[in-house]
This record gives sequence, structure tokens and C-alpha cells, in this order.
Amino acid sequence: MLKIDNATVAGLRDRLKERGERPSLFAMDLKALTQTDVPADVLLRFDALCEAMFLMAMADGKMDPAEEDTLRGAIRELSDGTVRSVHIQSMIQGAQQRLAVEGQAKRVKAVADKLHDDPPTAEAAFALAAAIAFADDEIADEENELLNEFADALGLEAEVAEKLLDELHIGPPAE
Repeated sequence: MLKIDNATVAGLRDRLKERGERPSLFAMDLKALTQTDVPADVLLRFDALCEAMFLMAMADGKMDPAEEDTLRGAIRELSDGTVRSVHIQSMIQGAQQRLAVEGQAKRVKAVADKLHDDPPTAEAAFALAAAIAFADDEIADEENELLNEFADALGLEAEVAEKLLDELHIGPPAE
């Protein structure tokens, strides 16, 4: 079982949370929110990543502001700012609806199935889920269990998962 301590994901979490705190869209005209300049295929690429992070944020039953900021920051960072807050909120709402209907176990499997054929994205989803788990400065038992479920569902061995976190230069994994 993979056990990640707080220091492991602090650097990544801080960078993503800082990026997520800044508003990505300022619109005087609300019609601007309904117009999208981001192609649908780009948004779809981020949907599974967003859902993986959302599921981690909801591991304890609620998404706190630090987790939401970190999630938004991750999507902004990965998309170089092209995916806006309105798009991210739409992805979160979709993930929330699917979670309510299907439950956590089915959604973890569905996300893993989407990412299974794309190992780099699967690995990124795992690392981002770890950053969300530590968004509130500690990794709760439920979050650690879910992180292990993600690793298993994605087919990541414990050594590989630990190596991924090490490669992010965010500290050594817990023993």
C-alpha cells in the first residue's frame, strides 16, 4: 500500500493552488461566458483529469476552497490558461453529477478506463490527485485510500507511483 506523507506533495500543491486562486476570466458582458474559444476536443482531454482531481477532493464528502483552487490551478497550468474557470466549473458539475448517480468506485474505474491507453496522462492524473489530497495541508486516511485505489485502477505499481512523485521534485515518498 502506498502511503504518502504531507511533505511529498507540498511543492506541487502550492504552485497549483496559487495558480487556481487567480480568476481566469473577467467579463463585463455575461454573454462572454457562453461563448467558448476552446475546442471541444481540448476540453474533453481535461475532463478525465478534472474528474480524477474532483473525486480526490470529494473523498471526505466535500470539496474545500483550497482543493478547488488547486484543481483550477492544475487545469490552468496544464492548458496554459486556455481552459477558463467557466469550463472548469462545467467539468466539475459533470463530475459531481456522475459521482452522485454512480458512486465513487464506479467513477474511479471509469476515469481509469479513460486514461488506461494513455500512460503519461494516467501518471499525471495520479500526481494531480496527490496534490489535491494535500491541498488542505494533510492527507486524510480516506484520501490516502482513494489515492491507492487510483494507483491500482490505473495499473500503477507502488514503486512506479512513488517514482512519479519523486520525479516531480516534491519530496521523498513516505515509508
